[in-house]
Amino acid sequence: MVDTATGYAQDVVSGELLACKKIRLACKRHLNDLKKAEGKNYPFYYSMKQAQKINEFVSMMPDVNTGKILKPAPFQVFILSMLFGWRTRKGDHVRFNKALISMARTNSKTALASYICVYELLFGEPKYNKQIVIVAKAMKQASISFRYSQTILNKLRAKSSFLKKKIDVLSTEIRDSNNNWIKAYASEASTLDGIHASVAVVDELHEMKDRSVINSLQSGMIQNPDAQLISISTAGFHTNYPMYEDYTLFSEMLEKDNPALDRILFLCWEQDDEKEISYPETWIKSNPLMCMPQKKEILTERIEQDRDIALKQGTINSVFVKNMNIWRSKEESGSYLNIDEWNDTLETDFDVTGRSVYIGVDLSKSNDSTALAFVFPFKNEGNLCWYIDSHSFIATRGGIEAREKTDEIPYRKLEEQGQCSISQLSSGIIDIDYVYEWLVNFINDHQLNVISVCYDSWNFNSFLAKVDKHQDWAMIAVRQGTYSLNTPTREFREKLINKQIVHSDNKILQSNFMNAIVKEDNNGIKLDKSHNNNKIDAADAVMDAFSRAIYYFDSDNEDDNGLPNWTNEQWNNFFNNEYSF
Repeated sequence: MVDTATGYAQDVVSGELLACKKIRLACKRHLNDLKKAEGKNYPFYYSMKQAQKINEFVSMMPDVNTGKILKPAPFQVFILSMLFGWRTRKGDHVRFNKALISMARTNSKTALASYICVYELLFGEPKYNKQIVIVAKAMKQASISFRYSQTILNKLRAKSSFLKKKIDVLSTEIRDSNNNWIKAYASEASTLDGIHASVAVVDELHEMKDRSVINSLQSGMIQNPDAQLISISTAGFHTNYPMYEDYTLFSEMLEKDNPALDRILFLCWEQDDEKEISYPETWIKSNPLMCMPQKKEILTERIEQDRDIALKQGTINSVFVKNMNIWRSKEESGSYLNIDEWNDTLETDFDVTGRSVYIGVDLSKSNDSTALAFVFPFKNEGNLCWYIDSHSFIATRGGIEAREKTDEIPYRKLEEQGQCSISQLSSGIIDIDYVYEWLVNFINDHQLNVISVCYDSWNFNSFLAKVDKHQDWAMIAVRQGTYSLNTPTREFREKLINKQIVHSDNKILQSNFMNAIVKEDNNGIKLDKSHNNNKIDAADAVMDAFSRAIYYFDSDNEDDNGLPNWTNEQWNNFFNNEYSF
């Protein structure tokens, strides 16, 4: 016998039902695990009885929008069946203690969460003292699912005198006679202290800046083997927030069938390619509710309207995120790179030891960030390539916690990973002596051949004096206008898209490039930022170094005068960009 959820998985894997790559992998995982579960040594089994129980319950409930009896879509049956059907052989507990469920907006994910909360209140384990919480960044969002739960239970109470006596539906909580309750919370970790949730629904996880709320919820669930932390969300604009980190990690684990994902349910409906925005017939990939004919027409029309307006307004990134469930950098228009382009060129095994390097330096005001960037030219199977990395120095005036909150970057965690250095001065300002010493040590430790140090001359005198006194590095001041930076800015993006530029897994560098927008005038383009707290120091330092590193391979071929064998156009670009006569 094949249940509805397994039938959905079979249709997806066979291609009969169009779905994105991640959902195909998730469905294939379910089918493979069913085969594994035929052996008694496999620690999990699939209970069609448990899956059927919750799906029958939801099928009897009123649609929170129309008030009519709900008919769950196949993908909703699949979600519920995965959450409640898969069990542990030892103890017969739920298999998945953690779930991340993501799809485009208006696909009823918040409503589905409310049905789960009501089901848990009525039928979940343990029988007494269940705490069911709905959490979002703002109470307004958390209250949506809570109000849905109120609506459902009020309708049930009107039909059942038993439930009317057993359950009280109040303005701020829903409570039954067994001291089980449902409440909504805004995302303040302190308000969740002492909560031991049986089920916690985190709505729009992409808005959570850090893991404090998640950590607080998880710590309260430790002693309950049936507790579930269920996050539901669309994609977002903040690729340095925890959800994107989980999304990236779980995607990789799902593709590799990593057993570390055995207790985590990861279901992500998304478009596989941004080009699909022009092909409505593919939108079911990110909008699974389109499998219902009556919903498909409405959703298609609305998304087409959103897309066409966004194209005219230059805000298409919003459509990618909200309607296509594709992650994008938070700037709407003029973004220099998107997160997919960046992730496609990650290189974690590059050894910089003994290599030639161009160094970019972006010094800051004493209470801001300073960045050093490193651009290493290399050849890969005859192709001309560049590897980039950076190191940032973080001022702490006002406190590091406030700085992390403003910049939306976990500097203390990244310092442990060697990606930055936080000021140790009591004043909290950047110590230029330390920056210089760190650079010297980095060069010596890795035996680097410094071709040139390229810098923004603003506030550079003290650093330059140290170099002049102690080093023989070639120092090149890079003018910061579009006239000078147009060529490297255009070439960098082109070569990164062509995978000729690769980079380390440096979260500050990633954040900086995702913050960068394009500033354009009659002389060309350069990187810029739209808000003061959108840091791009490391990206600027990279561009300074790349403005010279771009010519590295040209100089391999010298003419009879010992000069690079450049074309007339290359020489003209060099002098026009670097000098003013």
